[in-house]
Amino acid sequence: MKIKPLLAQLRPRAVACWRGLPIFGPILDDFVQWLADKGYARGTIANYLKTVPKVIRWLRRHQITSLDQLTQQQLRLAHDYYRPRQQDPSWVIGALERFLSQRRLVPEGDSPRPSAVEVEVERFGAYLRETRGVAEATVLNHSRRLRPFLHYLGFDGDSAPLRQLAGRQIEAFLRKSAPTNNRFSMQHIVGTLRAYLKERHAQGVLPRPWHLQIDTPRVYRGESLPRALPWAQVQAFIRSIDCSEPFGRRDFTLLYLAAAYGLRSGELVRLTLDDIDWRGRSLRITQTKTRQTLQLPLTDEAANVLIDYLRQARPQSDRRQLFLRIRAPFVPLQPASVHDVLEHRLRCSGLNLPPFGTHVLRHSFATRLMQQEVGIKAIGDALGHRDIESTSVYLRLNVEELRTVTVELRPYLHRRRQEKLPMAPAAFLMWSPRRSPEVYADNNLVALWHRLCISVRVLDAQGHPPRVHDLRHSCAVLVLQRWYAPGADVQAKLPHLAAYLGHLSAVSTHHYLKLTPELRQAASQRFHQRFGTLLTSGGAQ
Repeated sequence: MKIKPLLAQLRPRAVACWRGLPIFGPILDDFVQWLADKGYARGTIANYLKTVPKVIRWLRRHQITSLDQLTQQQLRLAHDYYRPRQQDPSWVIGALERFLSQRRLVPEGDSPRPSAVEVEVERFGAYLRETRGVAEATVLNHSRRLRPFLHYLGFDGDSAPLRQLAGRQIEAFLRKSAPTNNRFSMQHIVGTLRAYLKERHAQGVLPRPWHLQIDTPRVYRGESLPRALPWAQVQAFIRSIDCSEPFGRRDFTLLYLAAAYGLRSGELVRLTLDDIDWRGRSLRITQTKTRQTLQLPLTDEAANVLIDYLRQARPQSDRRQLFLRIRAPFVPLQPASVHDVLEHRLRCSGLNLPPFGTHVLRHSFATRLMQQEVGIKAIGDALGHRDIESTSVYLRLNVEELRTVTVELRPYLHRRRQEKLPMAPAAFLMWSPRRSPEVYADNNLVALWHRLCISVRVLDAQGHPPRVHDLRHSCAVLVLQRWYAPGADVQAKLPHLAAYLGHLSAVSTHHYLKLTPELRQAASQRFHQRFGTLLTSGGAQ
């Protein structure tokens, strides 16, 4: 029995009318079958068919009445028209573009002449590539930020707007950009303007070196804490994902790997089937920032999660990427898709969780390892950090470990409560009953400290009291002595002391550590306990 064409099955009573449509009618049978071969669901194909006449009407309004007159460029114009207005026509046009391109039924067509702004952006991009050797991703980011500036100036290809550029115009553009960009983004915008204006000044287009007169917003390293969730909340969120459908199984696997391995969005979507070494029980990661390869152990749980996904959810495809769209076209996910998946699963979870990005799962992973007393070097290796300073930022999230550094304040707070002094959370810790607003000024606190030292004869050889800042040094040394006493690994704990003192690097903390007699004795005892019999036992063997 002869099988009817798919178009005849979908439109049995009006198949002749559909085949007689202008422009796409003669190829409609082939297009519908192509969609089916690509894995499009039957219902999706039927919906695409309903939208084809709308696309035809748009093309006819633009004087295109036959397939011979159509070009890929005209289809892109139609796609750009519908994309911000209606999704269905834009999806159909996208499928038609791919179909016609594969069948080579329509030519590419003449591209529209680029605007003066685009020509200038491309010229600057070529300068960055060829003269400065900038990476392509950086060139694209500079181009994206330069384009609005040139539009703001009304650039039309003539150098007059640049020659007449004034400082107030630059300031006005930055003021206009500020409401929709944070300080970090504004730094990048200023960086692009400086690079562009410097190049124009070097070429003699700009008479003044405006690039030297633009200040940049201040962004301080470590000024804010990275966000992290308690591990119990991460587990509850991952478990809340419904895995009964392929969509849920894929999303579960994607977010499980993000949480269990601390992977970035780009690292997740770049995973391929070849990155899973089943026999060697390892997972190969190509890092987003460094482009270096990282080998991570493939746990039994992670292996089972991947096997379930591959068997039950991943579409059949020749592509080697691990994560694909569940519906046709089966193309790899993009980094932005991971955020969309996370946002959708947060809404569906039913949990009272604040909105967060994918990097929060990475931060939560690092914090969990710290709570399990994993060394800072091992955590950095798992996260793929080249520098221990990059990992040290997570130490500030491990509040329980930082408590081991602090001095006990309960006796002071108990005495303060007895004296009926203010105990509100907003009350000053160093409270003074003689001043308004009840807080010590810096110079008064120093004077009080000096009087106290003199009264108890705490003076140096010259008869001078120690500085208040010397207490900070003493605190660091006392913490080390406390760690030495129970036999703790002081070197492993040193980054925690650095985080408590507010240092970005443990190198800064070494300045505070003076070898006092007590510390020398503790270190000497530790050395003799561990290495004192090394030569003796070696000789006996």
